[in-house]
Amino acid sequence: MTRGIVVDDYAVAPFMIAAKHHGIVCAPAYEDYTSSMTRHHNSTQIIALAANITAPVLSCQLAENFCKTEYDGGRHQIRIDMMNRLL
Repeated sequence: MTRGIVVDDYAVAPFMIAAKHHGIVCAPAYEDYTSSMTRHHNSTQIIALAANITAPVLSCQLAENFCKTEYDGGRHQIRIDMMNRLL
C-alpha cells in the first residue's frame, strides 16, 4: 500500500485538503502515539507533519513510526467501512 507524508507549517491545510478525497484517510501527527495509532486503527494513508511545531528529529521519528506500522484491521474495519459509506 502506498503511504504519504506531507510537511507544512502547521499541518492543518494539508490535512483538510487530503481528508476531503474519497478513500483517503489523513491525520495530523504531532507525537509518537498518534503517528502509529492512527495507522493501527484507521488505516491512515497520509500523515501531515507540522514543521513549525515539531523538531526535525521528532518529525523523522514520526515518519518512521508511520511507515513501520501496519493496519490492524478487524473491529477497526467496521469504522473504516462506515466512513467510506458517508462519502
